[in-house]
Amino acid sequence: MRVFVGVILALVYGHVNMTEMGFGPNLRCYQCNSLTQPRCADHFDNRTMILTPCPDDGRNYSRCVKMIQEMYLDGKWTRRYYRDCAVTGVIGLEDGRWCLDRK
Repeated sequence: MRVFVGVILALVYGHVNMTEMGFGPNLRCYQCNSLTQPRCADHFDNRTMILTPCPDDGRNYSRCVKMIQEMYLDGKWTRRYYRDCAVTGVIGLEDGRWCLDRK
């Protein structure tokens, strides 16, 4: 009986501890757009940006994501970087990563 109670307490403590570390509902990610924040682009220096809590909008944010958007704009190719909270995502089969869901 004592072992069982110890395991439950360890699981509860582990859940609380992981929540405080930034997992679960307290997930924090870099949230920026290189169009308005040039420091968001690569080479990203995390010392110049702050981690921001993911929105409390009822969605189950489970990971942070970096998206690279390439587009032909005004006669030239341009690249934009987005860093944000994400609900889902998957690594693509080609170079880069494909995001399944974006706010």
